[in-house]
Amino acid sequence: MRLQPDETAPLFALEAGQFDAAVADWKKRIAKSTDLAETVEKFHNLYAYRLLLDGKTDAAITVSRAIITVYPDSSRAQVSYGEVLMKAGDKAGAIRAYEKSIELLERDPHIPPSDRPARRAHAESQLAQLRDPP
Repeated sequence: MRLQPDETAPLFALEAGQFDAAVADWKKRIAKSTDLAETVEKFHNLYAYRLLLDGKTDAAITVSRAIITVYPDSSRAQVSYGEVLMKAGDKAGAIRAYEKSIELLERDPHIPPSDRPARRAHAESQLAQLRDPP
């Protein structure tokens, strides 16, 4: 896939500090190809984790924040955002993200019903750890 002269790549825009432009472009792209939306979300989640592992915490937070902006109904995106925030030391933000993940879980069409109990247990476990650290 080639970029047209008038197109941008959302990740490049994020890297350049153009959050709103990146999100707008990303939404436009997935609107054109809704069948790829879930795959694109998963890819960007993995990218955010890679950034975090590479010590690029601020970039990981930015990518994760873009993901929850583009996919506001995604329980998976909220869990990922919570994990990034937790590792970054933003306890209050991580709690909000995990709570939002649980709130969205039952109506997220991309989470199979059989996977929901384990996902809920994971989010609740993370919340317990955040609320009552060892």
